Amino acid sequence: MQFDLVSTICGIATGQQPGQRGAIRISGPETIHVLRKSQNVSDEIVESKSARRWSFQWKLDSPLSSIPVDLWLWPTHRSYTGMPSAELHTLGQPIILQSIVEQLCRHGAKLAQPGEFTLRAFLAGRMDLTQCEAVLGVIEAKSANALDVALRQLGGGLSQPLTELRKDLIELLADIEAGLDFVDEDIEFISAGDIQSRLEVATCHIAKLLEQIRQRRTSNEAARVALVGLPNAGKSSLLNAIAGRDVAIVNERAGTTRDFVRVSTDLPHGQVEWIDTAGVEDVCNDLDSARIASAAQQHRTEQSQLADLILYCVEKSQPIEQDFIPKNSEVWLVRTKCDTPAAIPLPSESSSFDYQLETSSISGHGVSELIEFVDDWLTRRNEESTAVAPLTATRCISLLQAAEESIQAACEATQHQRGHEIISGEIRLALDHLGQVAGEVYTDDILDALFSRFCIGK
Repeated sequence: MQFDLVSTICGIATGQQPGQRGAIRISGPETIHVLRKSQNVSDEIVESKSARRWSFQWKLDSPLSSIPVDLWLWPTHRSYTGMPSAELHTLGQPIILQSIVEQLCRHGAKLAQPGEFTLRAFLAGRMDLTQCEAVLGVIEAKSANALDVALRQLGGGLSQPLTELRKDLIELLADIEAGLDFVDEDIEFISAGDIQSRLEVATCHIAKLLEQIRQRRTSNEAARVALVGLPNAGKSSLLNAIAGRDVAIVNERAGTTRDFVRVSTDLPHGQVEWIDTAGVEDVCNDLDSARIASAAQQHRTEQSQLADLILYCVEKSQPIEQDFIPKNSEVWLVRTKCDTPAAIPLPSESSSFDYQLETSSISGHGVSELIEFVDDWLTRRNEESTAVAPLTATRCISLLQAAEESIQAACEATQHQRGHEIISGEIRLALDHLGQVAGEVYTDDILDALFSRFCIGK
């Protein structure tokens, strides 16, 4: 990617479809000169030294003659791109917007490349790489939850903990390397115990970031909630009640569900993918039946392992089989068929579950409460995790893992007294990996992979 910071660029910043309002963005050292040549803009406007909004008539090269335009001008480096910039807000008719862009290009501007405005903001230090990825996340958001994730990342939701972590490591590196200048003298700038404790704190911070990013998955993915339990525990009936329609086959005969069935619903705080799995059972001796049952159990195990939340469904009249409860995710006890007269009290072993709820797929009792509880769980999950856009999650995990490995190597070097040169070398490697997350260290390939996905005008 060629970093052209000399040209003045312009582009339509709003969509290609007609709208009530449209915007054109201009940025570069000749922004004011281009505006002056394109229109008879008053000296009061172009000689302004502070950000201002102006309204005037823009003359078009068409029979329309002129249209009303609001000009937002940032005449100095204190703009989004770090260069003189302007935005023209007018009618959202694509033909009109394209006509204005053509006028600007005839008078010295160049058509912006995809992502070039955000790229200039990045190169000017206005935002780091995670925030640039958040801009793309805002553009591509297909749900309110995805938009919220991108906006929080754009606001520094990931940048702040990364900045604090890098600052702590840089200060530690400075303390270690200060002692290298006096290695032949009996002066200790920092003890091995202090180095070890500060490295362990850094390791904890990285591990926490990794855990939170993995828990959050990607903003466009639904949270996975698996319904697990013995055959004929009412899982399929409960799934139908949650979905509000028949999506799973229901039969009095146990073992009706052989493959997993899933349905997605949009809750106020995110999308949920509900997964009905085959009942937990032993594989029978009949060869053909055994193959089917074995495949069903394998699907159940896989879906349980992938789930973010397990709803362990047990008919209220039946005891809890502790051996069949998945242990890899948060597990709630859901007592089903609570409309049956043969219900028994909740046993004492049920206290090991995070939540306990009672439901009836026939009367609807407890179903709406279950959905509300899951929505509250989504809210807590979002607040407790570092929300990241999908592109950031993919890139960050491997880099954070590499940084974690370097910090652990520095810890081992400290424990075995291998010398401050080796310790500082490992810390520098960790800082390099963390710098790539934030964009302090980058390559043309990284920037190409990101900004080529943008649209023109962003």
